[in-house]
Amino acid sequence: MKLISTKWQALILLSIISILAVACVNQHLPATIEADKTVLPRGERTNIKCVVSNSTGNVSYEWSSSDGSIQGEGELVEWVAPNSTGNYFIRVNAIEEDSGRKGTAFLTITVIENQSPIIEDMVITADHKYLKAWQSSYLVGKEQEYRIECQAWDEDNDNLTYEWSSSEGNIVGNGSQVTWIAPSIDSTAMITVTVSDGGGGVATQELPLKVVRCSSCTFK
Repeated sequence: MKLISTKWQALILLSIISILAVACVNQHLPATIEADKTVLPRGERTNIKCVVSNSTGNVSYEWSSSDGSIQGEGELVEWVAPNSTGNYFIRVNAIEEDSGRKGTAFLTITVIENQSPIIEDMVITADHKYLKAWQSSYLVGKEQEYRIECQAWDEDNDNLTYEWSSSEGNIVGNGSQVTWIAPSIDSTAMITVTVSDGGGGVATQELPLKVVRCSSCTFK
């Protein structure tokens, strides 16, 4: 019996390796994970999505995480962060049902301690002369309109929402700047704004205003 030459042995081995490599490539389903946020406060939620490339059929998804909880099913789910800070791992197995091809993807999400918003100032302005600094507040004229702006920021870069209230007069609008219409009687009005970051952090500040008659002498 003739022995196969070393040259042919090498060629045969190379062919086998090539065939196995092609088979492995054909069985792999490319998959990645995308998240709305990869850094978020304790207990906050974020959407995570598995993106599959070159799929030719129906794909099923198996989600898991090192902590926190996965809510929902399919390619798009929601992850709820745990109450402890740290780095957590999200994993998904994507399986193409027709061909049996599989893909696995990982993502790291960092959970931090939420920082409450910071209100730097409440600024009041007007298009008329009936506004005057007085003691630790302002004198304002009866039935006059004023713009009040809350200047706030958040260290976590969270989207801020603003809730306004007034003990006297009326507030019109929403957001960081509103219009306040003074009442028609002498009074002291307290304007209050509460800023929320959506992650449990809030900040509140008040602006006292003394409502008086619109006298040129008073507002000179």
